Amino acid sequence: MRQKSGLVGVIIIIAVVGLSLLAGLFNDFDPNAIALESRLSRPLSGTELGFHLLGTDGLGRDIFARIIYGGRISLLVSFAAVLISAVLGVSLGAVAGFYRGWLDAVLMRIAELQMAFPFILLALTILAVLGAGLLQMILVLGIGRWIVFARVVRGEILSLREREFVEAGRAVGNRNRRIIFRHIMPNLAAPVIIVGSFTVATNILTEAALTFLGVGLDVSIPTWGTMLAEGREYLPGAWWLATFPGLIILITVLGINLFGDWLRDYFDPRLKT
Repeated sequence: MRQKSGLVGVIIIIAVVGLSLLAGLFNDFDPNAIALESRLSRPLSGTELGFHLLGTDGLGRDIFARIIYGGRISLLVSFAAVLISAVLGVSLGAVAGFYRGWLDAVLMRIAELQMAFPFILLALTILAVLGAGLLQMILVLGIGRWIVFARVVRGEILSLREREFVEAGRAVGNRNRRIIFRHIMPNLAAPVIIVGSFTVATNILTEAALTFLGVGLDVSIPTWGTMLAEGREYLPGAWWLATFPGLIILITVLGINLFGDWLRDYFDPRLKT
């Protein structure tokens, strides 16, 4: 409560997630319902179908409905991809940092090889081969971001493996697997949560960018990236089609980053500026 920016981030996240999960309570329109007689209605305008808070698009679909329903997909993709990245990155980073040797060298060289390719180009290539789809997008983002988790976890374990409690665990006969999961992993919760919060924001931006370029999710699925791609064709005369989806992406990413900054300062006061 004392750090106002963190509080603002929490409020933004709760608002966005709440609107997305409870979309039916805040809006009566079907996000995919086409009503050509109401096409390109301006924000705060009323038609025979009802009141359109943020206007309608080129097919007469309500912008506000598409934003809050599309939030479900964008958030699902981002959080699911982070879960995959965390599982892969934490597991591989823990193995590399604890056992060291040739296994550490091989895993880190693989990570460096993947980092040598710009992620957006790598994702474009994979999605162009696999095709657009929800599962494909989650897998691409999940596999593409494991490196961040692995490097952070490896660095932490290189320090933790030399601590007294690890030596004590070895002295009483604990096996390496038990030492990793029972004694070391609980100490990694803070950095993993911090990295995960920032990765969620990055995934939201990446999903929107890939969908905007036409290789992300199917155009029939209402997402923020899809709305941006559709709205660019109407920018000269219907600015609201792309402006409001862009704003919700901006606000959501800002809220997550503010919350991530608060988490970092809370768990590690040495990083405060």
